[in-house]
Amino acid sequence: MLKKFILGFFCVFLMMTQLSCLFVVGSGLGAGAAIWYKGKLTQHLNKDMDKVYQASITAMKKMGLPILKAERGKDAAQLRSRYLDDTNVWITIEALTQYSCEITIRVGVLGDEQRARQILKEILSRI
Repeated sequence: MLKKFILGFFCVFLMMTQLSCLFVVGSGLGAGAAIWYKGKLTQHLNKDMDKVYQASITAMKKMGLPILKAERGKDAAQLRSRYLDDTNVWITIEALTQYSCEITIRVGVLGDEQRARQILKEILSRI
């Protein structure tokens, strides 16, 4: 009986801690903060996807990052590039509404937060 109680308490504890993490991440995204999670930098922008896509291309060119792949659909766009040290860069832009989108930047397989933030800063300066 005691083992079942402890197991039940542990499960409830885990659920509560995971829900609070989701709340913090969700509130950060709503506020427009850039969130670093699992090697990716994500930010919600109150700009349409087309403007963010064009700003991303311009920023990459300004930073000397060659555009190896550029795909754009109605609701999403992807860009791929590579640093001179062969570190890959992936940028994904997803339309949330007609006037807002979410941009996700990943640099390298495990994620390089400093470089991702540098790219995001460059993109935001061009919007």
